[in-house]
Amino acid sequence: PNPSIAWITMLAFFVQGIHGVLLSWFVGLMLDWSTASHIVGPWAAAYVLFYIVIVSIPTKVYHHSLANMIIFTAIGCFFTDLIHDLLVFESWMLVFRIDEVMYESLYRIVTVALISPMIYSCRPLIARRARSYGW
Repeated sequence: PNPSIAWITMLAFFVQGIHGVLLSWFVGLMLDWSTASHIVGPWAAAYVLFYIVIVSIPTKVYHHSLANMIIFTAIGCFFTDLIHDLLVFESWMLVFRIDEVMYESLYRIVTVALISPMIYSCRPLIARRARSYGW
């Protein structure tokens, strides 16, 4: 499982603007490099798109709570996996092994959503750093 989507969700909650876009792009780029894929950029693009979607939702719709962090992280895990697979053109393989993909995706979503409260507990540190940098 990849807990970096929980970081992107928390980043979207607390750091809006170009700094958040750049940080989400950098986290995605680090994931691209760490997976040793031949294509650099699909995770970065998926993370930036997910960040933009979360930031574009008005804060009147949701509150910064633990339940929303878990929900948005689970949605983000599915969303970024889908974007990554479409960008890498692995979506044609889904037809042949849909049961394996669904089981793996469900496992990843549940695991990352359960890990997200631990990451969300770092929220005061992130918010304090963001204020100190003027973000």
